Amino acid sequence: NIPTTMSGSPTAVTIQSEAPFLSAIDLYADENKPDPLSLKQLKGLSVEWENRTLIAQVQQQRFTFDPTHILHGILSITGEYIVVQLSIICAWTFDESSPKHGNLSYKCCASAKMAQSKRRSDASKEKAVEEKIKSKMQKRLKKDAYISKLLISGNKGDETESDWPVFASAEIRSLPEDLEERVDVSQPIAEAIKRAVWSSAESNLDIVDLVLHFPSLPTSMHKDIIATTELANRAKLRLLEDAMLDACEQEGEDQILEDLTIDGEKKAEEDGEIESRGKNRSKRSKR
Repeated sequence: NIPTTMSGSPTAVTIQSEAPFLSAIDLYADENKPDPLSLKQLKGLSVEWENRTLIAQVQQQRFTFDPTHILHGILSITGEYIVVQLSIICAWTFDESSPKHGNLSYKCCASAKMAQSKRRSDASKEKAVEEKIKSKMQKRLKKDAYISKLLISGNKGDETESDWPVFASAEIRSLPEDLEERVDVSQPIAEAIKRAVWSSAESNLDIVDLVLHFPSLPTSMHKDIIATTELANRAKLRLLEDAMLDACEQEGEDQILEDLTIDGEKKAEEDGEIESRGKNRSKRSKR
């Protein structure tokens, strides 16, 4: 645990509004040019950020180093039917004389809950139909094999953020004579987030890339609004690499399965042709 008697308490890095998250979404859209349907769904997302207190971070989180900075909060991403919540904590050490060296720990855990209907004074038939459709969609999404993994954590009152499944994590130790990097991205959780709030995204990699655009990972692109670290740039790159490798492996597996299916269909067709020829020969011999 972080020593409570450390010589200097870490600096609590806070994000003052949702504006940087919305700007990150715009930047992501400009860089990646999603198709019109995907872009509309992406721009339709609403976000809310809640800073967490430093005391809770010191009590709950374990680090292998004494951080100089800690950023921690809950990011709520609301889609049409579901709210995905990301508990994000990033801690790092900073030495002005050697900004590229030090330690960084990043952890993003995910949960989800059904989006609540907005109170409307307009009780027209159209609104009633919309609510009926929404209710049916939410019931269907609750049964989704991926989304249900997040909803289990979001619906139990006795669970805490520490029980939420990990979406992405990174541990960076960069010293002049040593470099250690450990990163991991959960593809099942990425798929769950995709299905929950951005189903028209092209792949899980889009979900990972979008989340890493947010200032909750303090890369240099956010230096005008919060304290940042160059170690976060390295963490972002390694996390994207990990997600890309997983995507390539999955694509390879899908291709293998597709090839097997095609080969199987060809073999079945060939077997059918052979069997048909055999029957024709049998009929001719009888004549």
